[in-house]
Amino acid sequence: MSERGFSIRVPAITHERLDDEVIAINLETGIYYALVGPGADVWSCFDPAGSVGGACVVLAARYRTSADEIRADVEAFARRLEVAGLLADVEAPDPPAGALPVAPPQSGWASPELEEYRDMADLVLLDPIHQVDEAGWPHLPESAG
Repeated sequence: MSERGFSIRVPAITHERLDDEVIAINLETGIYYALVGPGADVWSCFDPAGSVGGACVVLAARYRTSADEIRADVEAFARRLEVAGLLADVEAPDPPAGALPVAPPQSGWASPELEEYRDMADLVLLDPIHQVDEAGWPHLPESAG
């Protein structure tokens, strides 16, 4: 069985990392997500793309644990991100994982969590600014017409 790889579903997903937190917005659904600590680090391993195995190696070094001990957590979290529409299944890339911030984590490894917020979804979907092409705003893509 080949190694699973994932990538962030750009441009459908916009995201920003601030210290130990990632905020991601699904522009197709309007749902936004918060990933903190280990969840933010797992996300960063798939930005822009990475393999589960590569992420486990990078995260094990960062959290001073073994890749085998965190593999089930990383696989389950990546599947959850995929089900939420944030990640796409891709061929495992080489090099295997994205870069993590230099600052060490504030705590030890814990199962990553995904916080989902739907309260602003309608407003995000009403905002035409995310429906642009390379020409930028206020030019709508031809498919939006």
